[in-house]
Amino acid sequence: MNPTAASHFAKHLRAHQPTVTEAWIQAVKSDPGIPSSQRLTQAELSDHLPALFNDLIDYLQTSAAEGARKQVRQEARRHGNQRWKQGYQLIELLRELGTVQRLLLRHGLRSFLQLHPESSQDGDDSRDLIGQYFEDATTGSVEQHVEN
Repeated sequence: MNPTAASHFAKHLRAHQPTVTEAWIQAVKSDPGIPSSQRLTQAELSDHLPALFNDLIDYLQTSAAEGARKQVRQEARRHGNQRWKQGYQLIELLRELGTVQRLLLRHGLRSFLQLHPESSQDGDDSRDLIGQYFEDATTGSVEQHVEN
């Protein structure tokens, strides 16, 4: 992803963070495949999302440099540990991560490309980086959850 598009996309993600967060909370709370989310408050459910947004933005702006990837895995391990302590089953953890990825693509990338058609050539690179980000995040979360 070219640096200019990455910078604009980062600003767009920050501006849409409340929208993505609210959509994600509603999606997770209403997902029958994530029953453990029903026991959590909105704050408990969403407390890791600010770090996720910051890590994703750094990931995009550095084109997934190894330092950014390491940070994602470390933060994801904290997330996996937290969800384990909150009683999540592994499948619930995976569903939750899949939900946030889908919503970031919908409310983040799709809306960005609609507003900035001049960046459309960066769309595939952006999708690939978001996919790679969530591979790293899922790996870290699952590793910690399984270790626990």
